[in-house]
Amino acid sequence: MVSGGPSVFGQSESGAYITRLEETWTALRRQFTQTAILYEKQLKPFSKALYEGRACQLPESTCVLPNNVSVPLLMPLVTLMERQAVIFEGTDTWEKNNESCEIMMNHLTTARLMVEAAHSYQMNGERILEGFQPDEEMSEIIKTEFQMRLLWGSKGAQVNQPERYEKFNQILTALSRKLEPPVKQAEL
Repeated sequence: MVSGGPSVFGQSESGAYITRLEETWTALRRQFTQTAILYEKQLKPFSKALYEGRACQLPESTCVLPNNVSVPLLMPLVTLMERQAVIFEGTDTWEKNNESCEIMMNHLTTARLMVEAAHSYQMNGERILEGFQPDEEMSEIIKTEFQMRLLWGSKGAQVNQPERYEKFNQILTALSRKLEPPVKQAEL
């Protein structure tokens, strides 16, 4: 979870515990119409394409990685490389699709392109951070160890990954059900 950072939140919007919140999505769309349209028409399809390894197949893409990126989206590749018995909901797109081998090859091709562009990423990062003076105390909060303790507590951080993912999934499902309780069959 922590290794994915912000990208996990972007990916989690497609999780069952989020997509089932119809009333919440309707209220958000009503209150933020322009943003909702932008999300549905651009961000959601682009994010889906990235996670399915199809970003290079989009009409506006030339399969050249953007030149203003300093940290590329690594989550699909990391997930592919970490393959274990753990299946974190919404993560293994290539296993739920008829083009699974093609998707996996697309992720590997993208990884190769990222390696080739590593110097460009480094230069972009240096350009963006030029003159930046980090606060050593604040830098502690982005360390994996701190994030693990924050999310799971001292004892939970010591538990193996499959158990943490299962617990996280249970928490998200419980929060989702609390926000919008499931409709009972008798009410239908």
